[in-house]
Amino acid sequence: MFPRFGRPHTTFRLASLALAKHLAAVQAGDNLKLEVEREGWRKELSLTAAARPEEKKPARPYIGISGDERQGGGLLLTQVAAGGPASQAGLKGGDAIISIDGHQVSSLDDLRGAMGNKKPGDTLAMVVEREGWKKDVTLKLGARPDEDTNATPGPVTPPTPPTPPSRPRVTETPRNEEKPGFLGVYLKDDAGGLQVENALPGSPAERAGLKTGDIVVAVAGHPVTDLAGFTEQLQGYGAGDTVKFGVRREGWTRTVEVTLGDRPSKQQLTEAPRPSEGPKTTERPKTTETKPGFLGIAVEESAKGLKIVEVTPGSPAEKAGLKVGFTLAKADDRALKSIDDLAGVLQGKHAGDRVSFSYATDGGNGAKTADVTLAPRED
Repeated sequence: MFPRFGRPHTTFRLASLALAKHLAAVQAGDNLKLEVEREGWRKELSLTAAARPEEKKPARPYIGISGDERQGGGLLLTQVAAGGPASQAGLKGGDAIISIDGHQVSSLDDLRGAMGNKKPGDTLAMVVEREGWKKDVTLKLGARPDEDTNATPGPVTPPTPPTPPSRPRVTETPRNEEKPGFLGVYLKDDAGGLQVENALPGSPAERAGLKTGDIVVAVAGHPVTDLAGFTEQLQGYGAGDTVKFGVRREGWTRTVEVTLGDRPSKQQLTEAPRPSEGPKTTERPKTTETKPGFLGIAVEESAKGLKIVEVTPGSPAEKAGLKVGFTLAKADDRALKSIDDLAGVLQGKHAGDRVSFSYATDGGNGAKTADVTLAPRED
């Protein structure tokens, strides 16, 4: 308890009591008499001691989740509090948090460390995985609710069994060049990739789960931005070969494996349903106009960017000094966190255009740069 006194800029002298002795025994409601001096004038005042105000503790940030370590990396969400920040951001039980603000997360301790000095109202940039699909999620932190032991806990979303992550790989199956393979989709150009207009019923693409509206951004780890590049990457694959496609759907990305089938007859293709704008097959002839640019690498996503796992001999990438094991961090000053990012940089690039890469070697000895002049794709 302490006595509250008077006005600012006033000098007080306690003449009728010893300050150190009496204030220790003062309680709220006690009456005190003070002799006050101001600019040589003295006056007696009476005051009543008030209770010491409680110090308000700063609110702690709150996400509203419970989680466990997941085999293969990431924090598996076992519970998500209904109405909490995580729930409002669209997270569900069974999702896995892969990273926060660029920091890898595999435990609740990692989560607390990534939050650092965050406070309610701050945001977290998360990479979340759900059933093999990944998505960037922005979560706004809330204030931790009252920790009243008598409070009734809110409902939580039930967890679902996690699905092992499917990551882009570029280990290609043996190519069957004698018997061309069949995918079974109509495609059209889209920003950063190729949009699936239609997956033919019963086709390998449909069986693998490709749907109308999906965006194909890579073939066997190679970014694709147009039909010519898509066709080039599929050349040499035959019936029975398995090809890995990078696919984006409603903001989520994942790798889809498709085992190519036998090419149907022309009559079967004619009878198949077609999109309203007419068929746009993967075998559409390349134009004679300026050819799209060719880079000559295959990559896979990693914690620090895109790791090069294959370099085509004699390609522009090899000539610029890029090698297997290097990790690409930026292209034309754009951060490369996914194959989709690289496809976006290459979108609209033609032979002769230059792309500037920032990368780290497999030894990790600092950031380096390489300017790559794209070559024309060979017909």
